[in-house]
Amino acid sequence: MLRPSQRLIIGLLVVLLLVLPFGNRIIGLYIDYLWFSAVGQSTVFLTTIGLRLATIAATSVLCFLLITPNLVMALSVARRTLRRFPARVVEVGGFGRGPFGPGSVFGGGLGMGTGEDGPRPFA
Repeated sequence: MLRPSQRLIIGLLVVLLLVLPFGNRIIGLYIDYLWFSAVGQSTVFLTTIGLRLATIAATSVLCFLLITPNLVMALSVARRTLRRFPARVVEVGGFGRGPFGPGSVFGGGLGMGTGEDGPRPFA
């Protein structure tokens, strides 16, 4: 349980974290609202702000709905591929051909790049 002084400090930190990066924009929106209210058109201002927020929300939902299935499919394919061809370090016949020192190279279960019949585990 937080004491009242701790709540006050946390509240002030949250306000500062919101005001410092967005303070100029918030003040500009408030000034625009005051001007629209002064000329009797505050509903126009609030409608445009509401439509902008609705557009942002709809776009966010659409992007989430488009990106999430692609991410799930990519993870599924990656898991199946790693189960079928686990990544391992194999020894290569030549000196210094691998990226991690003499004779090492990354290889899957296909035996590609080894120069032999198939990959051999690195000992």
